[in-house]
Amino acid sequence: MATNYDASVAFSWFTIRSKLYASLEDAIECHIALFSVKQAVLQESATSGFSFNDSTRENIQAFCRQFKLMFSASLSVRRFVGRTLHTPQTMDLDLALAARHSLLGSVAGGWPSLRQAWIRIQLQEGFKLRATAARSRVDLEALTQRWEEDDSSRRAKVELKAARRAARLAARELAAAERCQQLRESSQRHVCHLVARYGLLDLLLEQKAALQRRRLNEARLKWHRRQDLTMEEILRGPPM
Repeated sequence: MATNYDASVAFSWFTIRSKLYASLEDAIECHIALFSVKQAVLQESATSGFSFNDSTRENIQAFCRQFKLMFSASLSVRRFVGRTLHTPQTMDLDLALAARHSLLGSVAGGWPSLRQAWIRIQLQEGFKLRATAARSRVDLEALTQRWEEDDSSRRAKVELKAARRAARLAARELAAAERCQQLRESSQRHVCHLVARYGLLDLLLEQKAALQRRRLNEARLKWHRRQDLTMEEILRGPPM
């Protein structure tokens, strides 16, 4: 099966695509040309009085005669319905630029405004639609409604996932707090046990010292009561 190639560039919500080429070299040549258009428009966008439409027309004009080009616009509406809106491709540059302008101009009105603008563009004459993509307004209204329903379901799943993640995090934090509390209580019990042991040791030492003092006093008293002390024992004195 033969392989075909095309060239495309996208910038500032606008896409330029070439026809299919049997030769990779031809596709590369076209891509280089389209990339130069992109660079020129983006460089001019930093200048005062810049007009995207005028700049694109001026920079693409020479290549429109050399290459068979298709144009389309796209705009991310993920914050509304979780997807990107695409306009149909057309060889009419002005029509594609007008579609881009219509989409961007509808952003301030939110999703309802963007929805109607996109439907109007889909139904507008001059766009190249695949036979399988041809739709009536009713079909397009139903399609965008499904997008909204799918996005509501997606958001609900995201919220549920976030809630479960938060619950798991809270459970881990609670378990960690309980472990810390258990460690604190265990440490407190250990400290109390050590204090009790050292207190008992102090009591035993005190009792031992008292016993030693009592025995010494008894020995001294016994020494003083003796009637048979020798001179050597008297000079040595009582027990110390």
